[in-house]
Amino acid sequence: MANRTTNTTIYVGGLPPSIDETSLLSTMQVFGEVVDVQLPREKRAGEGQQAAGGGPHRGFGFVVFSTGQEAQDTIDNMHHNELAGRILNVNLAKPLKTTAAVGGTGGNRAIWDDEEWIKQHAQPLEGGGEAAAAVVEREA
Repeated sequence: MANRTTNTTIYVGGLPPSIDETSLLSTMQVFGEVVDVQLPREKRAGEGQQAAGGGPHRGFGFVVFSTGQEAQDTIDNMHHNELAGRILNVNLAKPLKTTAAVGGTGGNRAIWDDEEWIKQHAQPLEGGGEAAAAVVEREA
């Protein structure tokens, strides 16, 4: 059986620069319960890591739903649809394949499955309530 996170995480490409995490959440939550939203940011000159909330996003993002059906419904409804004047490319997210071990468990593992990556990059959603707080506590 495939990893739950992989089946519930979608890739959203073609995002306009005006979109932020909150507006992407608002757009996607009509299809189901959104667990997480990530918009990878541009690297700043001289920095080895992505800017935390700093620079502009890279034009794509990841949205994690509570069920695979919600993720699939979003793909069915949003792929090749328009958002703020841009045509979206929406698909199931593919795990980042690495040659080095991620978290000591070997390659071919989604980057968002790595606890260290989550601790460094994840931010609780506004209004996430007790469920979001429990996730943040568990990861800390």
